[in-house]
Amino acid sequence: LAKIERGELRDETFRKEIEAYTAEITTELLTCGKLFAPSASECLCPKCKTGRMQFFGKVVRCDNPACGLPVFRVKAGKTLSDAEITELLANGRTGVVKGFNSKQGKKFSAVVAFDGEFNT
Repeated sequence: LAKIERGELRDETFRKEIEAYTAEITTELLTCGKLFAPSASECLCPKCKTGRMQFFGKVVRCDNPACGLPVFRVKAGKTLSDAEITELLANGRTGVVKGFNSKQGKKFSAVVAFDGEFNT
């Protein structure tokens, strides 16, 4: 920042260097496996049928880099359990799950299911 102030460095150059550094350390943190280590799973990916699903805190993701199907745990204010996610992966849908919250704040129950593009 002092170099920018003295006119020795363009602010655009500084911003690009910060963005590159941020991307580098973020990638490093996400791939190190210490902060966000997945739990082992025998669940086959329902989309690519070759990868295994890795269970993280807020997302379950296919380990096949060509696929990478994400299934987010939080739906309408409710965090789906490992058992509910496993049922969704195995059957394409869960049974009735209680404890969802509408945008108006009302509680409701629902089935969570995949559509044709594996969105829930």
